[in-house]
Amino acid sequence: MKKTLLCVLMMVGGMLWLQAQTEAGKVLIGTSANLYGSSSISLLEDCPNAVGFALIRHKAKADDYESDVTKTSTFNLSPRVGFFAADHLLVGAELFVGSYKEEDMDEAYTDFVGGPFLRYYFDLPNFKPFLQAGLSAGQMKLSKEMKWNSVNFGGGLGGAFFVSDKVSIDLVANFVHSTVKPSDNPGNSKELLDAFGFGVGLSVFL
Repeated sequence: MKKTLLCVLMMVGGMLWLQAQTEAGKVLIGTSANLYGSSSISLLEDCPNAVGFALIRHKAKADDYESDVTKTSTFNLSPRVGFFAADHLLVGAELFVGSYKEEDMDEAYTDFVGGPFLRYYFDLPNFKPFLQAGLSAGQMKLSKEMKWNSVNFGGGLGGAFFVSDKVSIDLVANFVHSTVKPSDNPGNSKELLDAFGFGVGLSVFL
């Protein structure tokens, strides 16, 4: 009887502990796991959509053809902060800062994108699945004369796996639609991109 009661108390305590992470008034800080908060560079130049630094070697080969090796470096940083306006409902903002440079380029592409997002968590015993949506806008620049403005919106679903009482690893699958236009756009030209992808993020609950 005592063992049964202890097990019940531990289960209830565990569920209350998980619920406490996303109660109203809590604050979340972490790294992004969203395509819609990501760089236009990632979508237009096929760069990795990941937080961190990458060195890329690219070569094309066929039966009668082999290209030279292209070396590329990228850097991406995606901080985010949010506030639980109600139990399980997170309202926040995120920023994406990125760069992309090939070895034969004199300058690097730079990208700054930011905007709001919403996320709603659901309670399950061992982790928290969630739905999210976001909107972002920013600018990609190669030089003073070559600039592009982007607007991105999308949404997705994922799960927060808690590795401690305040830290979760977030896995997200999401879709984004982006509109990219040159800043100097007399012909009203634009590029429309639709992308589906996966992301990994880290969140701290305070």
